[in-house]
Amino acid sequence: MDGNAGAAGTKHAPTNLVEVSPGAPPHPLRLRVDNDDGGAVEQAVEHSGGDHGIGHADRLRFMIEIRTVHPEEYEEAGRVTASAWEPWDDPSYVRFFAYLRDVASRVKVAPVFVAVDNGAILGSVTLEMHERLPEFGQEHGPLPLGEAHVRSLGVAPSARRSGVGRKLMLHCIDFARSNGKTVMTLNTGDENIPAQRLYESMGFRRGPDLVVQADFSPRSYQLNL
Repeated sequence: MDGNAGAAGTKHAPTNLVEVSPGAPPHPLRLRVDNDDGGAVEQAVEHSGGDHGIGHADRLRFMIEIRTVHPEEYEEAGRVTASAWEPWDDPSYVRFFAYLRDVASRVKVAPVFVAVDNGAILGSVTLEMHERLPEFGQEHGPLPLGEAHVRSLGVAPSARRSGVGRKLMLHCIDFARSNGKTVMTLNTGDENIPAQRLYESMGFRRGPDLVVQADFSPRSYQLNL
């Protein structure tokens, strides 16, 4: 599941630093990317804004680094991720909120990636690679061979609409591909239109919806890698 979009021993692609082209502010900003997706780099550079300066949202497009969460960041990553969800009046929210905050438990099962700008965590995502995390009353269990599953994509409200969610998803796609996965799946709330638009713009297609209970069936999406 994800918020409002706006594992040990795993390998990571090198970080590339790309300077802004001429016409940018006097002190060149740098775009940090964790894959060799040239299209993604070119799209970000288009937002440099010429010589009219650069706003907060556009600055984030250039300075965000995506990497594995560090142990000393577990608490803050959990707090930021949980902030992406609006509370609802139901006992299930208390359990779900506790799950979102508990990054230390999630990293024991799946890698957790964070978006960082100048030391500040802006969002995170969990990527199940081999085993499912327990949620909705489900027990631990292996993922189907070749599948990677996105969980708990959350971006801080102050960092929405700045490309953070997309960068986290691009990193997950690249990581899954580089580790031999052939399909990526995820679930999102039926009312979470921004997240649905993000996933569909990245090529995800609807799959069989997950039936949790009679009044709650999150939408399912999948992408062939």
